[in-house]
Amino acid sequence: MNLFGQTEQKIFQQTDLSKQLVVEFNNIRKIHLPKSRGIKPTTDFKPRLKQVLKIYTFAELRVIINNCFADTFHAEHRWKWITIEYILREKTIQRFTDAEINSDNDEGGYTYN
Repeated sequence: MNLFGQTEQKIFQQTDLSKQLVVEFNNIRKIHLPKSRGIKPTTDFKPRLKQVLKIYTFAELRVIINNCFADTFHAEHRWKWITIEYILREKTIQRFTDAEINSDNDEGGYTYN
């Protein structure tokens, strides 16, 4: 093991997770927008992801992305404002983490606590 082994491995894992999240996001986006070529994150993405991953797991972020794409407001507007940066906002994370499927709603929308 070299002097920088742990740091290099941690950086590699962080980069790998950021790439995985972009791929996961674009795959979910492609389900709803088949002609979409996907989106590329801005420079603010990696630092923000690093902060978010201290609190939330990758699986939780995947659920948040799915909940966001399933939201009736975003569906009505053709998912126009959903970006990776939007997903990583604290307000968005809280909103879609707490989202529950509203079975009383005929449209299958979400209610927020």
